[in-house]
Amino acid sequence: CRSARRADKAVSAMNRTSDIPVDGDLVEVGRLAALGRLTPGALHEIANPLVALLGTAELLALDAERGTKSAERLELVVDTAREISAIVRALQTYSRDRATPRGPLALDRLVAETVELVRRTSAVRDVALEEVRAEVEVLVDGLPGALKQAVLTLILNALEAQSGGGKVTVATAGAAGSATVTVTGGRGSGLGLDACAAIARRHGGELEESAADAVLRIPLRDSE
Repeated sequence: CRSARRADKAVSAMNRTSDIPVDGDLVEVGRLAALGRLTPGALHEIANPLVALLGTAELLALDAERGTKSAERLELVVDTAREISAIVRALQTYSRDRATPRGPLALDRLVAETVELVRRTSAVRDVALEEVRAEVEVLVDGLPGALKQAVLTLILNALEAQSGGGKVTVATAGAAGSATVTVTGGRGSGLGLDACAAIARRHGGELEESAADAVLRIPLRDSE
């Protein structure tokens, strides 16, 4: 949507060292920063009553006579509440990581959490989102929030490039001193890729792009 594109442009401008955002972009950046501070609290306020709702619905479902309309309706309530709870947990993980300082982290697990977040949104639509994890744990030194932002942007761009079906693959690997996250499926509009490149450089790496895929490459964590 138009507002999302304005926000993405603002974040991209903020991350480019050679550009200074104009006044309108600064306002948008401020709005996004305020929203980011509010999100953890809002999710907490959603999660607490949701736990009570789910628990009550589960108890009522146990007491309901099996095979009746009431039991079927309660099962639907329970399933829906569980799905909402899973979405809230995924969002809480993403929001919490944005405030986590730089340090050692498992890049493959970070990518898996981001893929799971995307799968629980309407962004996937009728596109198959496939994750290919490395055979061994891929360890890096980095900012979890920033790296999740980069991976999320690459996935959303690839999903945007798909229309009427298709597949997007997210593969994590580690070899020859480098950790890579490769997203195949297309480039989409390219919104946010400047920010991704800035995040890669901040981690001592780079973003490699083509019409078919994008590769986020950063150094592996020193084992010594």
